[in-house]
Amino acid sequence: MACLDHAIEVGSKLQKDKDRGQLSFFKDFEAGSSFEQDMQQIPNIEEWSEQQLLAFEKEVLGFYISSHPLAKHAKLLKSYARATSATLPTFPEQSDVSVGGIIDAVIRKTTRKGDPMAFVKLQDLDGKCEIIFFPEAYRKFESMLKADDLVFIKGKNNSQEDEGKIIADDIMPLENVRNKLTRLFAIDLFTAGLDSGMLERLKEVLLKHPGEIPVHINFREPDGKYTEIITAEDFNVSAGDTLFNEVEALLGEDTIKIMT
Repeated sequence: MACLDHAIEVGSKLQKDKDRGQLSFFKDFEAGSSFEQDMQQIPNIEEWSEQQLLAFEKEVLGFYISSHPLAKHAKLLKSYARATSATLPTFPEQSDVSVGGIIDAVIRKTTRKGDPMAFVKLQDLDGKCEIIFFPEAYRKFESMLKADDLVFIKGKNNSQEDEGKIIADDIMPLENVRNKLTRLFAIDLFTAGLDSGMLERLKEVLLKHPGEIPVHINFREPDGKYTEIITAEDFNVSAGDTLFNEVEALLGEDTIKIMT
């Protein structure tokens, strides 16, 4: 894509020269070689990010092909979001709800008083819902209302029987959810087969991610009994994606429990 405009420009120039009869037989042959050499000067740039690639797929085709932007965040959404687009209508009117997804569209409006507001179409792994940003929330979060951004939204349920709707109170980037909303980071450790080497590696992982979130470790016995250890403040963590991935890589999936 970075070379496309240049390729069209070079090709167009060669064609115009041919049409004006400015290329001899030998020049014409050389031009093909020159064109090939010119187009081999590809800039050394990074590949598109997955989010950007998927956004372009959606823009051109109307749907995603390679993957879904939320696929790798499915576990996060399950842990932190109270609802999905499909379950919103089952929550009581005006109850506190939270959802995560990708902004599909932002429709900006004005109230009768002339204050700006917005209706945001949010897509999650179950479907779509509508998020209403009334003037106060809109003024506070306007800069975050961008199509194709991954976000997490908290608010009051305003759903109807067949359509999920939320009146927004707060919005944040999806990547900030774990660190901002986690109040306690708990780890389940099964004592069967546990050795000091495993504990030492876990210690190293926790110390690599210092923060403010307390860590509890639950030592579980084969008979179901467990002992909860509240670690020292030195082991408090910043609960980003990397910490979750490293702990699960060391201890296995479903060993982390969080409180929000």
